[in-house]
Amino acid sequence: MGLGSALLAHAEAIAAAAGHDTVSLIAADTHRDAPRLYTIKGCREVTRLPVVKGNWNVDAREWILFTKPIDAI
Repeated sequence: MGLGSALLAHAEAIAAAAGHDTVSLIAADTHRDAPRLYTIKGCREVTRLPVVKGNWNVDAREWILFTKPIDAI
């Protein structure tokens, strides 16, 4: 299991222990690996919204919101 998979599993465990039934994740459209991993791990893309940059120097144009139902631990 890679680091991304391990972090996602840890986030799901924390959410489940807190009584939540869903985990939400946000990725920038410039991060190609994160959305691919989230999809492989059962996450579903919910929406895309523009990045509001202000004085922030970032190449991303959109935030991508993913959600995934989790099982209680």
